[in-house]
Amino acid sequence: MDLDKLTGLWPFGAVLLGAYALTKAAKSETQFTETWEADDDPLEKLKILNDAWNKKVDPDKLKAAKKGAKSDYIGAWTNTPKLPKSPPAGNSWCGLQSFYDVLVKQSAKKKGKWGRLGTPLKPEQQLVVTDGAGIDNREFLVGPRGTDVAYQQYERKCNKCKQAWVASQKDVDNGNKSKERCWKCGAVNNYKENKKSIAYREIKFPVTTPGCGDTLAYVSLTGNPAKQLESVLRPGSVIEVQGWIKPGKEWKYKNNKKFLVDALLITLGSKAHGGSVKLIKR
Repeated sequence: MDLDKLTGLWPFGAVLLGAYALTKAAKSETQFTETWEADDDPLEKLKILNDAWNKKVDPDKLKAAKKGAKSDYIGAWTNTPKLPKSPPAGNSWCGLQSFYDVLVKQSAKKKGKWGRLGTPLKPEQQLVVTDGAGIDNREFLVGPRGTDVAYQQYERKCNKCKQAWVASQKDVDNGNKSKERCWKCGAVNNYKENKKSIAYREIKFPVTTPGCGDTLAYVSLTGNPAKQLESVLRPGSVIEVQGWIKPGKEWKYKNNKKFLVDALLITLGSKAHGGSVKLIKR
């Protein structure tokens, strides 16, 4: 490997040196992505990553991202996984510590394995997009992971008190009794229902707070906010978010193995929470 050729290829020179050592040692499935095989030309892979990171962005899209977008999500507050005991990387929650402390108090009061933990991320918080620093997940090296989501949703409204709630296709298929009852007045099987086909774009990416280098949490954006920011975000981008923070699950890699771990998830929340996101610096 000609190390001199790494000069000028930023920011992936240091990343590739570590990747090269690992791939040559493994000579099999690596921990980066399914398309990065051990025998791939590391310099060619570096060039691809470097070109992707430095790609030009449509000025109109950059302008829209800086203007920002508000949450357009309509859904239900669901049970959450366990609260993580520590960040995905590092030992401190840095700028998210005060929000984590609220979640710890909520967790201490909940009964049973599952609970609805979550707290507003207010006022607006600046977050820095990372490349997955400290979690050995290389899929975020040049930006977010994008997914097209589609499913059936049942929007229900109580005939007695007019309270609204949402049931999933799984709730309907399994006859989930809790979704047959109005949580406000207790009326059972007394509602109007509107079946909707939901389809949207979701992007997910790891973040930290200014001055804290390690990955602390993950951000999930859906709908219009996802469309506005997907093409402009990359590691090092700074965004300003107001939304919702709760426990979630995300992939982590260790010793060439992939597994789910508890992690903090930041979303914009539903429209009722007034969540928003905008790009501060690319």
